Amino acid sequence: MYRRLILFGLGVCACALIALLVPLGLAARDIVQSDQLSRAAAQARSVANEWQQVGDRGDRFIEPDTDAPGKVTLISPEGEVQGPNPPQAQRAVQSAMRGGSASDLVDGWGYVTTPAYFDKEFGVVLVSLTPHEVREGLVPRLAALAGVSLMLLGIAAGAAWWLARRTVAPLTDLEVTANAVAAGDLTARAPHSSIIEIEHVGIALNRLTGRVQELLAEEREYTAELAHQLRTPLTVLSVDVDGVSDPVVRERLQDDLDGVHRMVDEIIKTARRTAREGLQAQCDA
Repeated sequence: MYRRLILFGLGVCACALIALLVPLGLAARDIVQSDQLSRAAAQARSVANEWQQVGDRGDRFIEPDTDAPGKVTLISPEGEVQGPNPPQAQRAVQSAMRGGSASDLVDGWGYVTTPAYFDKEFGVVLVSLTPHEVREGLVPRLAALAGVSLMLLGIAAGAAWWLARRTVAPLTDLEVTANAVAAGDLTARAPHSSIIEIEHVGIALNRLTGRVQELLAEEREYTAELAHQLRTPLTVLSVDVDGVSDPVVRERLQDDLDGVHRMVDEIIKTARRTAREGLQAQCDA
């Protein structure tokens, strides 16, 4: 029962942690993705500002910073493209061509676009992020969640162990009391318990022990009465035998009477033996 209580407590805590970790993990993933897309958007705006400052309508492209994360693509107002132009990014590109910034996630890839203004026309700056770049920084967050979960599970294991000990301790006391009663100590009583069910079992055990004491007391009284009722007629017979004048007959009757005395003594001794009272002979060596 002790191990079952601990396993039950750990199972409940583990289910609760799993139910909590799944949404936390998804939230961490969304936060990381949002953070990476925000960084890509800032990079796209920086490239768009630099591109707009060129000011020469003949020179439609610049060389973006290759050290920044993600691949930068420039799409001129005439539709010329410098850099990769994946078809999955077309929705975000179309939004930037209408003058609005956009971000999109397609099959794990991240696409961020921002418009570059050239008079009344729009160029587009596209930043493409690989799935690895989109999830960059997610592993440390998940590791932190796993560490906190293990710590909470350890605390739950300690709490389950403590509660299991407190729950099982009254049952151990009942076992000690039952063993004491079985060994012949009819004065042993089960202690009180704060657990209602165990308290009821303890009360029933105490009531049973008390009833056994009452029955043994009644049996002792009955045995004493039996001894009195058997020995009184035998005493009368002894007096009558002593009054017989014939010595041969008197001796024969005395032998028979002695045999009856021995038989009665044996019956009374058997009725009073300690084994019938549930007691065991003990000796302090």
